[in-house]
Amino acid sequence: MSGFLEMARLFKVEDICHKFLASYNYEERSLQVLDNFNKLCIENDLDNMTQIALIKNREKVVGWFGIEWIEEDDKEMAEVMEPINLEAIFSAETDILTVVEKVSTLKQNVFIVNKGNQLIGFFFYTDLLGNPLCLSILALLMAFEKSCLDICLINPKVNFNRLDKSARNNVMGKYFKMGFILKDNNEPIYSKTMEICSLKEKVEVVQENGTQI
Repeated sequence: MSGFLEMARLFKVEDICHKFLASYNYEERSLQVLDNFNKLCIENDLDNMTQIALIKNREKVVGWFGIEWIEEDDKEMAEVMEPINLEAIFSAETDILTVVEKVSTLKQNVFIVNKGNQLIGFFFYTDLLGNPLCLSILALLMAFEKSCLDICLINPKVNFNRLDKSARNNVMGKYFKMGFILKDNNEPIYSKTMEICSLKEKVEVVQENGTQI
């Protein structure tokens, strides 16, 4: 099971991290910044609605903003920015599963990525719903099925016969299609029958054994 869990944790925050568009001084005027922000997006063929930039006080990062933060009134960027929330900063090496658990408790959509004591980019909540999360969940599901199979294989003959007749017939149909044969005593290789069982059937057997899932 540990191998599948390791697989589930292979996908890191760095895999879904977007680079910051730019950084600006907190004293700069918002309309001037907006003009530069849009210019950079056009030059780099980027959607300005999905870009985030940093705000600095000298060299220290003090906040961030997206284009929707800037209104028609010209203000200092210190008035426009969103302050850095330390709880919403994630290490680039944090695995996706850990992040999903943490962000579910936070009331925001943009999260900052840190690597080597530097803020290197950001990700949106929706970025967590893509392929990395799907693959992580798949790996966890495989780990769960492997654990159920290990329990089923403790006494495969008894556990196979715990299934109802319809399920056993279904498994035996697959057994023969896969080229397995009966042993001399006219019985199947029970370890193979348990491997062939669906996850649902394995779970039913585990529950019949009195194991809590």
